[in-house]
Amino acid sequence: MVRARRSRRAAGFSLIELMVVIAIMGLLATVVAVNLMGQTYRAKVAKVMADFKNMDTAINLYKTNFNKYPQKLDDLVAKGLIDPDPKDPWGNSYKYDPPIGGGKYRLTSYGEDGAPQGTGEAQDLTTENIQQIYQNLDK
Repeated sequence: MVRARRSRRAAGFSLIELMVVIAIMGLLATVVAVNLMGQTYRAKVAKVMADFKNMDTAINLYKTNFNKYPQKLDDLVAKGLIDPDPKDPWGNSYKYDPPIGGGKYRLTSYGEDGAPQGTGEAQDLTTENIQQIYQNLDK
């Protein structure tokens, strides 16, 4: 009789053991979710930074080949230097301002809202400020 009781008990987990394991798994899932939630914006900014670098390479290649800067991103597309209508991580088109009077060109992503002069995650990311914004995300 004692033997039958032991083997039946050894065959599975008790309700309390299952509840403890489920509670631990829930706690771990919560910790992981909280840590990953803040990383999505950081990843999007990193993607914009990589896109800016690729477009910078294409713009400089265009300048080398044609002795002038492109006047619009479509000039780069026409020469096969970038994909047609590149989009930022929020699905908006990038804006390109050619250099004026020997200045530097400017690439812009308007962020989450797709409109100029946003704040927070909707702030404008440009070739001038993206490094600073990315570094400030660590703070």
